[in-house]
Amino acid sequence: MMLGNYVPPGSPYPAVAKRFVTPGGAPDLSFGMVAFANKTRNATLGIWMDTQGDAGWQTYLSGDGERITVLQHDRRFERMAKGWTAASDVQRIELVEGPPPAVYARYRQMAERTMPLSTDTPEWPKQMVLLEVLPSYFPDGLKGLTRKLPFYKDVGFNTVYLMPHWLGGYTPIDPYKVDPALGTEDDLKEMVRTAHSLGMRVLFDMVIHGFNPNSDILRLHPEFFARDGFGAIVKHQTWDSMTTDPANPAYQQYIAELAVHDIKTYGIDGYRVDANAYKLPNWDPQTPYSPGYSSAAIRQLMQKTLAAMQGVKPGSILLSEIFGPVWDSICNVVHDDTNMGSQVILEMMDRGEVMPEQYKEHLARIVDVLPAGALRVRFARNHDTSWFYHFNGYTPRFLAMDAVHTMFGAPEVFAGDRKNPPDPAADPAVFGYYRKLFAARNGFPELTEGEVLLRGVESGNPWVIAGARRLNGKTVAILVSFSEKEEPATLSIEGTTASFQMMDPIAGSRVPVTAGVVKLKPFQVLLGRP
Repeated sequence: MMLGNYVPPGSPYPAVAKRFVTPGGAPDLSFGMVAFANKTRNATLGIWMDTQGDAGWQTYLSGDGERITVLQHDRRFERMAKGWTAASDVQRIELVEGPPPAVYARYRQMAERTMPLSTDTPEWPKQMVLLEVLPSYFPDGLKGLTRKLPFYKDVGFNTVYLMPHWLGGYTPIDPYKVDPALGTEDDLKEMVRTAHSLGMRVLFDMVIHGFNPNSDILRLHPEFFARDGFGAIVKHQTWDSMTTDPANPAYQQYIAELAVHDIKTYGIDGYRVDANAYKLPNWDPQTPYSPGYSSAAIRQLMQKTLAAMQGVKPGSILLSEIFGPVWDSICNVVHDDTNMGSQVILEMMDRGEVMPEQYKEHLARIVDVLPAGALRVRFARNHDTSWFYHFNGYTPRFLAMDAVHTMFGAPEVFAGDRKNPPDPAADPAVFGYYRKLFAARNGFPELTEGEVLLRGVESGNPWVIAGARRLNGKTVAILVSFSEKEEPATLSIEGTTASFQMMDPIAGSRVPVTAGVVKLKPFQVLLGRP
C-alpha cells in the first residue's frame, strides 16, 4: 500500500487502465508480485521475480486501455568493463487454474525456498502488544515515561518501542550518548528497569542508514560511508544525514558492538530497525566489492547484529520497520504496512472508494504469500503517519481497523507526539477501548498462537470484516463492523454456519448468533467460539 499507488484487490481492468503504479522495491519494500484473474476461465496469471534477495527489483504496472504491462526492473549495479557479463534472476510467469490464492501458493513456495522463515525467534513476540514512544512527548522526557509505565501496563501493553534517545535522533550524532534534553544515562537505565519490573520488554530504535554531518564518526571512520563516483559522501534521500555503507565490514562490526553495548548497559530486549530498505550503490572506486553489493548487504549487517545480540542475551529480537518478505528470514518480527497506508485506506473508505472487505483481502494476500508462522506487527498510526502524511484522529472507523490489527497480528499503538496531535491520551475513551480490546485478545490463546484464517470465513456484508484464528482444533470467530449503521451479517466458516454466543469486548455484552445470522451495532467488535 505505497502512498498514492493502492490498487484494491479484485479491481476490474478499467480501474487499472491508463494508470502507472509501482508498489515499491522487492523483496525489501514489497512482494513484487502482480496477479491477474480471469473469472470466466477460472485462471490466474502471476508474475514475480524468483530471487534470494541478492538484489532489489522495482515492479511497475501500467495499462493503456487495451493491455496491461508488467515491468520488473533489475536494480543490480556494477562497473562494467569490456567482456564482463551480468545475469538476472529468473522472472516467474505462472498461469494457474483457479482463483488468485492458487498462484499466491506458488509465491509462498518460492519464499519458503529462497527466504525461509527465521528460526531464532523466541516465543514472547507472539504475545507482543507494542507501544511506540517518542521520548520528547513526555514533559520530563525519560523520567516522565518511567512514571507513565504502570498506566501503559494497565492498558495492556507489554512491550515498549523507544524512538531515538540519543543525540541527533534519526540523524545520529552519537548513538552511545543520551540526549540531555531527554534525560541521563541513569534515567534511561531506570526506565528499562521499571519496565522489566512491570513485566514489560523494551526495544530501542536502531538507525543504520546514516550519521549527522556534524558527527565525529565522519572524521573517525570515513570508511563507513557510501560515496559517489567522485569520492564524495552521499547524503541520505530522506534524512539530513550522510549515508552509510552496510557492506563495509568495519561498519557492520560497529553496529553489532553498539547493540551488545546497549544490551549489557541497559538490559534491553532488542531493536526496531529503522528504514532498512535496500540502498543505492556505493560507487567508491576504493571498495573491494561491487557497487551493488552495498544495496542488499543490509541483510548481512542485520544477521551479524542479531547473532551478536543473542550471543549476549538469548531471546532478544529484531523488529524490521520495512515489510518485504526478505525480512521475515532475517528478523524475528516484521511490520506489515507502510507508515501512511492505513490512514490512506481509511480515507478511501470514507469516500466510498474502498470497502472493508477489500482491506481484508489485502491482509489475506499477505498471509497467503508469507511462510506459515511469520510474525507481523500491524498498526493504524505510527510517528510517520503525521510526519510524512497526516492523521485524522481516533475515529470509530480508525479504532475498528486497529481492532482488526489486534486480532490478526501483533498490535502497535503510538503514544503521541505533542507537535502532531491528537494523541490517544487526549480522550480517556481511546485507551479505554484499547484496554478492553487487548484484554479480549489475551483471553483467547487462539488470538496470539493460532493460525490466521481470513479465507473461507465470510460475513456476507462488505462493511463487516470476518475472520478466525484456530489452535489445537479450537476456533475463535471474529467480526468487526466498519459501518456507522447497524449491519446484518451471516457468519460462515468454511461453508458452515452455527448458532452460538459472541461477546462484545468493548460493551461487555453477549450477542446471539442464530444459524450464522447476527446484527452488528455501528463499529461493533464480536468474538466467540462456534
